Amino acid sequence: MVDSGDVLDNRYRLIRILGEGGMGIVWVAEHMLLDKLVAVKLLHSRFAEDERPVERFYREAKSAASVGHDGIVEIYDMGQTADGTPYFVMELLDGQSLHAVLMRKGCIEVPLAVRITREVLKALAAVHAKGIIHRDLKPENIFVCRRSDGSMTMKILDFGFSKMTHPTLASKITRSGEILGTAHYMSPEQACGRDDVDHRADIWSMGVLLYEMLTGELPYTGKIYTAIIAKILTKPFAPPREHVPELPEELEAVILKAMTADPDKRYQTAGELIDALRPFQVKPSRSSLISTPPSVLFGDEREDDDSPTRADMMDVSLVPTQAAESTEPDIRVANESNLLEETIRQPKMMLIAAAAEAAACDLDDEEMIDRAVAQAVAAAEAEENDDDPTVVDTALGSAFKGRVAPGGSDETDPPNS
Repeated sequence: MVDSGDVLDNRYRLIRILGEGGMGIVWVAEHMLLDKLVAVKLLHSRFAEDERPVERFYREAKSAASVGHDGIVEIYDMGQTADGTPYFVMELLDGQSLHAVLMRKGCIEVPLAVRITREVLKALAAVHAKGIIHRDLKPENIFVCRRSDGSMTMKILDFGFSKMTHPTLASKITRSGEILGTAHYMSPEQACGRDDVDHRADIWSMGVLLYEMLTGELPYTGKIYTAIIAKILTKPFAPPREHVPELPEELEAVILKAMTADPDKRYQTAGELIDALRPFQVKPSRSSLISTPPSVLFGDEREDDDSPTRADMMDVSLVPTQAAESTEPDIRVANESNLLEETIRQPKMMLIAAAAEAAACDLDDEEMIDRAVAQAVAAAEAEENDDDPTVVDTALGSAFKGRVAPGGSDETDPPNS
């Protein structure tokens, strides 16, 4: 355990807690030798002796540090406390998360939303060039930073769920079929738990981010994660212009291509999506800077507007533990969200069965989905192998067998088969 005033490695004096999530705690700290404020993230002590969380924690720091781009939070140092708890040191950012901006504004006008998206995509292109897939792009992990001259730029945070594809960086700490990420922003291949997920999953997530900024809505919602996953795997989402008819048709087409279910039919690189969005952006006055006045995004007051509609929409209970309460202070850093409460680690078998059940019945009937999950788990346990295709087929068949869809018609074959 650490406390305010503690000094790590004779260099970093902890000042106050900045934020706490499911995996770690972030402190404002003083670099005593440089007389500089930094952010220190410590892994929760309960994970300190668990090899996989520790390796994932270190990978977060190494991934961010390896990119070397202004759009990525900068990592300064790594180490361990006296009791062996891992920590890493990063830059202290001034600004707010994109999530906080959206909570207050609801949606963002086209030129600014496109500019934000292109700025993030430039950083993402550098991430992909290093053989890294982020796998958890969402508003909480996009930080709107104030620069000393009053302009703004974007930074990508939280590489805790990143996947390294370069042979010298790759490590196998994600189990086969394991689902990592945040349900609302997952591509179909990521939601399926496929092992071959590549950088194009991040392109899908960027499409979701732009969709959300422009409409104030998410393409897929649900009260439980299985319902969200089921919809992603089985149902088309409403096009953006159904929410905001005045959006340009050409811009809607860009979003729809970025969010095509087939990865081969999406934009294949971040650069392609940057080029596709260029016609919709008003050229900024200074290269690579978001030159919008701070009040446009942050408002006159720097506190979140608790919007019940959006908060209810985002309230997804992914695990039984209660999510930590959070506020949006003036200065925020990486990994502000509660990872355990806002991410998914469930066997592929359960999600496939849930999707099949929801498609055959009612996507909003969560009790029905839960029954399918229980049924799939029982089938997998009986076979003691939830990765066996035969077991998957059996569970899919049992999920559909004898089910009645809304309106009373029997559904014996999976839709879209």
